[in-house]
Amino acid sequence: MRLHVAVLDFQSIGGITSWLPLFLFVILFGLSMDYHVLILSRIREAVDRGMSTDEAVSHGIKATAGVVTSAAAVMIGVFAIFATLSSLEFKQMGVGLAVAVAIDATLVRAVLLPATMKLLGERNWYCRARCRGSRRSITRRPLQPAPDPRWFQRPGADTAPGRRVRCAPWRA
Repeated sequence: MRLHVAVLDFQSIGGITSWLPLFLFVILFGLSMDYHVLILSRIREAVDRGMSTDEAVSHGIKATAGVVTSAAAVMIGVFAIFATLSSLEFKQMGVGLAVAVAIDATLVRAVLLPATMKLLGERNWYCRARCRGSRRSITRRPLQPAPDPRWFQRPGADTAPGRRVRCAPWRA
């Protein structure tokens, strides 16, 4: 059964290219994690400054909305251009990426992420309370003295004072 679609000017082969689902998953996972880290970083910074979780979620979404929406619009435009190319694989990839980025930018980042974080409340930060002691011991450690410069030299190399060998540090 072959169907001719006039909008994108292609003849359907009745299926999706075999490599496309995995490719879409990998690309979209990378793109979405990049912007989720941006949003969650702003929310976490607001919580660390003393805001409640509800206020921090609102602040983080508002602070990153312009960047995330603009980037999503650019990506949707670029991926939609792929749908106009002549190869059927590129058409499938372009439509898949454009639709997925639109869903991610609207539903996931604007609706699901804030709703989930507001519902979870303080449970969003459960690891902070559990790891508090070990985190402080790591981050608030006094500065260590500089290592002995001879440690950076290879055995048998010219060991003149002040001469360092460009290599990975190792001990004999």
